[in-house]
Amino acid sequence: MNILDELRRDHDRLRSDLADLEAGRATQDRLGRFVRELLTHASLEDELLFHELERDLPADQGPLAMMREEHEQIEAGLARLGGADPADPSVRAEIGGLAGIARDHFRKEEDVLFAFAERLIDGARLSALGAVFREGRGAQALPQVRPEVRIADLAREQPATIRVFQRHGVDFCCGGKRSLAEACERHGISYDRLAGDLATTLADVTAEAPERWAERTVIDLVGHILARFHSGLRDELARLEAMAARSRDRHGDSALELFEVAQVVTDLRREMVAHLDLEEREIFPALMRGETGPVLELLREAEREHEGVGRMLARLRELTDGFRPPAEACNTWRGLYHGLSELERDTHLHVHLENNVLFHRMTMEARAV
Repeated sequence: MNILDELRRDHDRLRSDLADLEAGRATQDRLGRFVRELLTHASLEDELLFHELERDLPADQGPLAMMREEHEQIEAGLARLGGADPADPSVRAEIGGLAGIARDHFRKEEDVLFAFAERLIDGARLSALGAVFREGRGAQALPQVRPEVRIADLAREQPATIRVFQRHGVDFCCGGKRSLAEACERHGISYDRLAGDLATTLADVTAEAPERWAERTVIDLVGHILARFHSGLRDELARLEAMAARSRDRHGDSALELFEVAQVVTDLRREMVAHLDLEEREIFPALMRGETGPVLELLREAEREHEGVGRMLARLRELTDGFRPPAEACNTWRGLYHGLSELERDTHLHVHLENNVLFHRMTMEARAV
């Protein structure tokens, strides 16, 4: 990723942190971390991008002078917040004022300064600056395992965490907007146990590094989603529907839950096939052409449909006792539960890549425009 992509991604993280701080979800420690991260961001941006632009733009007037003046204003506000108690009403007011200034500053950088950079700095140099920025941000640029961090952020930026969420049965796709602490409470999981497993996974340098799809192009992402998840899914859904109907007809008298299982599988197939059609016919072609604005509402509709699919899969997990067939189950019944378990696993990965990576990126870029 070049430095402009890195800065946009950093802006997105900082906006999210600001929203949480404004909403009152802040401790003194968290506020302190935010202050340090925003100061690091501003310092690297000035040192790398602003300095590079001085080759072609005047430093004492125009956009560079304006951005630096706003950096000083933001840094003065951060200095007042250092060590402050976010529960203090005056501090909350200070956070609100700083948030407004910072958001406006990010927007002007993305709309004006980055446009200059794209015209004045060649692609190879932008990429080289991006590498230096990543090194300077280091671990701060990645979400860390903390109670308040969002699951979606960890899954997107630290893909190795996905297998931990899967092992604990934590929804990292549709439910990814919850914090780790909220997810643990919702699923009845010990936070210390989940956090420990996540930290162990992230520290395991010998583990095979998963693909970082957040750093790939839109065309790469769409191609992977189509090849890995869409291809063959319609046939698999039809196969599962037929197996569910057969299991219900043969064993429904002694296992009444199979009637509802069959109905939910039928509803799920219809919902998912219509959803795949929408993505392949309208959403993906527009995103690959870079035409995000016209399909923003369709992205929101797709996310709502993902939530509906998530609810149906959760209901199937409940009806089937975690997809565990009883001892008397025939091979068709066993095959159905195995197939549903595989479908749930793949769908969570599928939805994560769309909601938290592809749709997230395109929505942020559309808002910046």
